[in-house]
Amino acid sequence: MKNKPEHLILKIIVLSLAIIYVLKFASDSVLKTYIEIGIGNCKNLPLLCKSPDSEIINPQINPVYIKKLQPFKLDEIEICAPQNFTVIKEKIRKAYYKKERDSADANRDTIYLLYEGPGFFMNLFPRLKQRGVKDDYEFLTRTMYAQTNKISGFTDTFFVIIKSIFIPNLGNFEKVVMLKYSAADKKGYINYSLDRAGNYFDCNLIDAEEHFFKIYIINKSADLSLEDVFSIISTIRIVE
Repeated sequence: MKNKPEHLILKIIVLSLAIIYVLKFASDSVLKTYIEIGIGNCKNLPLLCKSPDSEIINPQINPVYIKKLQPFKLDEIEICAPQNFTVIKEKIRKAYYKKERDSADANRDTIYLLYEGPGFFMNLFPRLKQRGVKDDYEFLTRTMYAQTNKISGFTDTFFVIIKSIFIPNLGNFEKVVMLKYSAADKKGYINYSLDRAGNYFDCNLIDAEEHFFKIYIINKSADLSLEDVFSIISTIRIVE
């Protein structure tokens, strides 16, 4: 798979920010209308009106299952995954988030990995510190809890836009479940859907040193459980 150097999603974010700054002093109703016209509403994009409604703390990890997994090392990160999976390290770009790559990727079990160092999001959007967003974990939290129907001002609108970009294809969005997650030295959020047509898992983790990991699992075989995914993501780590 070819890796293009441009990070298209960053261009989208910058464009979104430019529009948002134009609307900085608009009323809440105008901001909501902008989102619904430009991105979607609760009917055609249900995820924009969902947020994590439960929390998983230190889920049980199956050591027997982990022993059956195969280690994959990609640059500075390593993860263990089922042998039938293709594991790809990704860049932040539009094609990764908004659609599956091609017909080959769309019909095979694949794990996409994304890694960014400490402070990535706050360095990307430094002005958010002035609005009370103190670190990358809070950035992630505000993104996951953002909802179109709860917009109240500029910052809420910003995070709804980020949410629409940040969460990848999860199959049937009507079936998406959003969870808050913490285990060992990592915390974050997991969004997933289970369906006969395929299971999708979007796992966003930040470790104690504030390294960010995104583990996006497309399971067309529909044979992975949420418990299996807990075991898989527990293996991700930075290697020398």
